[in-house]
Amino acid sequence: MKKRGTRILLPAVCACLFISSSLAFALTPEDKKYLSLYFSDEELVVQSATRNQELISRVAENMTVVTAADIERMNAHTLADVLNTVPGVEVWLLGGPGQQAQATILGSNDRHVTVIMDGVVMNNLWSGIQDLGIIPVQNIEKIEIIKGPASSAWGSALGGVVNIITKSGRVIDQGGIVSGSVGPKGFGDFRVEGRGKQDRLGYYLTAGRLQSDGLTPHLSASAYNAYTKLSFDLTEKTDALFTIAYSRTLRDDFYNNYSPDPTFALSMNDRSEYLHSTVGVNSALSKNLDFNISLWAVNQYMNSGSTDLATGGTTYDKDLNKGYGASAKLVWKTGQQTVVLGTDLSNMTDKIYVLPKGEQSISKWAVYANDTLTLNSLTMIPGIRFDRTSSNGDITSPSLGLTYGIGNSTILRAYAARGFGVPKTGDTFGYLNGWVGNPDLRMETVRSYQAGVETAAFNYFWMKLSVFRNEIRDLLQSVVLPNNDIQFQNIGRERREGVLFEARTKPVYHVSVSTGVELNTAKDLTTGETAAGVPVQLYDIAVRYDDQESFKAQLLGRHINWNATPDYMSKYHSLLVDLNMIKKIRQEKAAILEVFLNGHNLLNTTQYLTVFFPNPERWFEAGLRYKF
Repeated sequence: MKKRGTRILLPAVCACLFISSSLAFALTPEDKKYLSLYFSDEELVVQSATRNQELISRVAENMTVVTAADIERMNAHTLADVLNTVPGVEVWLLGGPGQQAQATILGSNDRHVTVIMDGVVMNNLWSGIQDLGIIPVQNIEKIEIIKGPASSAWGSALGGVVNIITKSGRVIDQGGIVSGSVGPKGFGDFRVEGRGKQDRLGYYLTAGRLQSDGLTPHLSASAYNAYTKLSFDLTEKTDALFTIAYSRTLRDDFYNNYSPDPTFALSMNDRSEYLHSTVGVNSALSKNLDFNISLWAVNQYMNSGSTDLATGGTTYDKDLNKGYGASAKLVWKTGQQTVVLGTDLSNMTDKIYVLPKGEQSISKWAVYANDTLTLNSLTMIPGIRFDRTSSNGDITSPSLGLTYGIGNSTILRAYAARGFGVPKTGDTFGYLNGWVGNPDLRMETVRSYQAGVETAAFNYFWMKLSVFRNEIRDLLQSVVLPNNDIQFQNIGRERREGVLFEARTKPVYHVSVSTGVELNTAKDLTTGETAAGVPVQLYDIAVRYDDQESFKAQLLGRHINWNATPDYMSKYHSLLVDLNMIKKIRQEKAAILEVFLNGHNLLNTTQYLTVFFPNPERWFEAGLRYKF
């Protein structure tokens, strides 16, 4: 294992000869004034790449930041709605708001995208994915998306990371938001939230309900959520933090008779819940040294039921993920250098009847280190992490990145890394209807190389061009055994490479335009054929109007070519267009009353990956939002 980890460092150094970028290299007041034409302050500082706050210009990975203001502007309902607007992120939507959704990044597998909230990994052990349709957005301050392997910081994250950073209490005064929107077929989204600070105690609380009788036939959803974050200043240099999040979603699904088999008809319903809580302490041990420790516990539950409408037979699958963990890190900072040393520990148990004895426990332990060294215009970011698991062995994940600033508005970036993904518990230990687990499964691994350029040197627009190449080894593929059982084995090899282009214009008469183009190729290195089911084209277009006073509007368009196999009976050769409008109708001091309108799928087109879950037809919703 040590030899394999060493081999990645040499190509990592070679990859530093590539070109790439970010913005805001030296964030002088002049730069900040100029960059504010394209980015908010929240977008210029990130923490996900090194697990410590850094200027995004000193981050080698390809990253996108979505802020609370962006989420409000699009009137999003769940995390799926938000990620479906991010260039380079492909979201598989199984219906309207509240329905199941999962994401890939730059053509990755969905199980290779790690979703994190408050430092807690939310991916399900059995499926390897996180259902994006059950995560509300009103408590989100910022989402940081790493587009590519992030294993040297986060461990199992072969395809990328979606890191959710939640809101906290205000510094001084109290405030809150009450909002509600309604639409056809019983659709409604109702929320309340409050935040503030009393002496040394800061607080943020929110609760909400999302409901629909079915924006597509026979697909209904009813979701409840609540979230609390409390902070307490123990001393001038030390504070404590407590969070607790809860979500409960009920769905009814109906598979119509699209199958060649005329007797095929299946009714399904599922119940999903998650409850996770964290407690942590942050302390400035000295002028240059910070310490953080956090403990967490999580409980995720899913109960899926299905009824064969031809025979009346009913089955139920119950899956419970529960466990606990801890993280700790030291951050040493000087004027030119930041060093982060940390450790992660977890112990999770997956309880489902298709596992031996009905459950399987998995423990993980990891140590990581990264360094951000800035020398004038050059920043070097080496990183390394060692992970030990009780289920699939050990692995070392090194990475090396460079950024180089040219003037005040252009930066070149290079990045090379080794990443990995831990196989699902079902693939390793499970057994179900002829599918048998393989306890000898190893980690899936990737060697990734990225390069690009990002610049605001032009008078009226900013642009970013990134190229990537991912060499995936030990990819899981199904094999038919001599006894006709089916088992996953580490025999796959794929090369995925492509380009991602993004651009934004400066506002002219309050109007700005942004666009994103993603082009991917995926090749099976064993057969030499094109790998199916990997998104090969993604186009995003957005036109925004903001008078900075009382009215905001935006048109968002997206097209994804999924390159799906024929059995999916997909339809995606069209453009989905949404309209979002917000109008301030009254303001008294800090209190603001707004009305908003959303028009979904304005062109009334079809774009879906599988015929069993078509996208909703054109529909509208209207709502009120009161801020105080």
